[in-house]
Amino acid sequence: MTARTFEDDPSIADEERLFRRIPRTWVDWDEHGNASISSTAFKDEELSVALESVMLRDGRPPGDARRNYAGYGLAAITAAHARSLNQHVSRDPIDEEPAHGVVYGQKKRSGIAGKLRNGASWVINPVPVA
Repeated sequence: MTARTFEDDPSIADEERLFRRIPRTWVDWDEHGNASISSTAFKDEELSVALESVMLRDGRPPGDARRNYAGYGLAAITAAHARSLNQHVSRDPIDEEPAHGVVYGQKKRSGIAGKLRNGASWVINPVPVA
């Protein structure tokens, strides 16, 4: 399988929110049940996201980015934050998700995954394991 390469798409504004589904396995829970995102959520070379502007254009709320993923949380980073860490932000629409995009950059080493995580905020908290 040939690795894909993405170029940064200047039509994606810096303030664009990029939604990332967060499964419970990528969540660190404190003793009070509060969720924080693990840097594991941001380690993929091709980090799959949903572009908020495309979802809004299609009349879809942010939570729709996690449809069919019961219990998942939803976090957001901005395109500017990703770019500040030398990552490319690209459109990559697919049949099941027209808003699909990719934050692309070499393996998120040297703390990049943690820095991406530090710029993330919860849009929808995950459901704790009972």
